[in-house]
Amino acid sequence: MTYEIQNESYLLRKIKGWHIFILITICTLVPYFESVNGDFVFDDIPLIVTDPFYTAETNPLQCWNRSFWKESRQQGLYRPVTILTYWVNVKVHGLKSAGFRLVNIILHIGVCILAYLLARRLMAGKAAAVVAALIFAVHPIHSEAVAPAFGRGELLCAFFFMAGLLFHIRAGRSRFYLIPAATAFLLSCWSKEHAVVFLPVCIMMDLYLGRLGTSPFKNFAATLRKLRYCWIYVLVLAIYFASRLIVLGTFLPAKDNFEPGIDNPIAVVSPALRFVSALRIQGNAIKLLLWPDTLSHDYSFAQIRPSVSFADPGAIVTLALFIFLPFLLAKFIPRMKRKIIFFWCTYLICILPAGNFIVSAGTIFAERLIYLPSLWIILLFSCILMDLFRRFKSKIPVFIIIALLISACAARSFVRIKDWNSEMSLAVAGIKTAPSSAKIWNNLAIQLETIGNLEEAVSACDKAIGIYPRYATAWANRGTYLARLGRFEEAEHDLRYAISLHKKHIQAYYNLGALLANLGRIEEAKAVWEKSLENAPDQPELRKELLKLKGKK
Repeated sequence: MTYEIQNESYLLRKIKGWHIFILITICTLVPYFESVNGDFVFDDIPLIVTDPFYTAETNPLQCWNRSFWKESRQQGLYRPVTILTYWVNVKVHGLKSAGFRLVNIILHIGVCILAYLLARRLMAGKAAAVVAALIFAVHPIHSEAVAPAFGRGELLCAFFFMAGLLFHIRAGRSRFYLIPAATAFLLSCWSKEHAVVFLPVCIMMDLYLGRLGTSPFKNFAATLRKLRYCWIYVLVLAIYFASRLIVLGTFLPAKDNFEPGIDNPIAVVSPALRFVSALRIQGNAIKLLLWPDTLSHDYSFAQIRPSVSFADPGAIVTLALFIFLPFLLAKFIPRMKRKIIFFWCTYLICILPAGNFIVSAGTIFAERLIYLPSLWIILLFSCILMDLFRRFKSKIPVFIIIALLISACAARSFVRIKDWNSEMSLAVAGIKTAPSSAKIWNNLAIQLETIGNLEEAVSACDKAIGIYPRYATAWANRGTYLARLGRFEEAEHDLRYAISLHKKHIQAYYNLGALLANLGRIEEAKAVWEKSLENAPDQPELRKELLKLKGKK
């Protein structure tokens, strides 16, 4: 132990105290600061730009009285703290992407600093804590959470989650700290649903820190007495789920505007195969953490397909990894046994909410969902790395290897950030990294239409439909582009087919009605728009257009 302390003192003698926070800040800014010049992209558009709430609403408390997405209150996504930060962003900076992205970078810096402080409290060692915080700061898989505005929920959730854990650790000295810990827990849940695992993580942490005694499972009654603090966290969960129920009318996601066949194909298979598929996907997530060579903003159908058998090789390898890797590491590095088991088990707990293990999520996989869980893998990696490096007599190779590792991650993030500059750059990058995704081809079609390349937009829609023939939005988009090209009969067919696939597809109804009206088929147009209002009454612009249409003879 004495040797380890001397080693860490040698490594960090020139970066002590607040200097470490400055180092973390600088390392974070290097790959991410240029992203401030980027536009709103992908989910930013429907989530923020086209939602009138942020520009029209004057009462911030209304952030607690609405769903996350504007389309429907039945999606089951309740994130009032995230909504509040968007609202403040618009009131302070206006509807400008730079303001949103700058706040995201500041939040990411805060999360990285908390990651360092948490690592120190978890006895990771000063050197390992610094390395972990720096890797977390520049790891390219985090770019989706940091660069676009829609990643804000991951940042806020992680920030409050880590703050809550730090307060919980202090609660071992004074129960007073349970109050700020519980408050941070609630804010984390109100930022994103994934924070619901806070309580089991706290229990795991108490086991690891020895707060539940040396033999917690033998003297179970004594252990339960030490876990009496759990009541305050259970109360937080009750408040959180009650607020969801009051505002949304549901505990779990309803996803009315969700196409499981394309957004999350494993949502339509049996629960057993969904679990197998989820295992395989998490194996891919670990691969991206270790080697982030190919990153994409979309993995929907058919980039990732559901497992068709329980003997899925990827799932079997991942299951073996989950079960045996921590025991193998503990065997070869016995002095780190407690750290290995704790960090690994905590990672597994944190991937449960969004990993499609318990309930089907709104997406099959997204890199931003690894933001908080990745902390525990990075901490484990850093602790093992520093444990190995402490055997080196010369410390120069240690500095070089660590510097190269962090620089490589930062360089990869810097390159990845350029993909998030605009809708077009993101669409083009997606075609290269996930060419089997129908949604990416549809997104490319939208961007091609905005620059006037209608023929190429139709071809991109053809690709999307070829991958997923029941993709209603791709049919609706192709019908719209065909109408603008004067191919009215084909356009009408595509728009009607889109409606047959999705009975509440507002875009398809609107454009079909407009096409029919322009062709002089007024009565048919009226019928189409009236049906659209019947399915989705909250369309004030369509009501105005329908009144104009009814005024025509």
